[in-house]
Amino acid sequence: MLTKAVGQMIPVSMAAGILGVSRQRVYELIRTGRLGWVKMGTTVMVSAKSVDDYLSDRRKRNES
Repeated sequence: MLTKAVGQMIPVSMAAGILGVSRQRVYELIRTGRLGWVKMGTTVMVSAKSVDDYLSDRRKRNES
């Protein structure tokens, strides 16, 4: 688990690295509502909890 803190935010590039996808894919996941995010100034930050939840969901699907 990445974090237990709901409010922790990470940059898109870090989320991409953790998920093993491109930055463009992270933006797609944001656009479709799969990842939580906020904009801080000009920087888009992703909720670490939403990344964690997405990974958990992906693991569950792979196990089925």
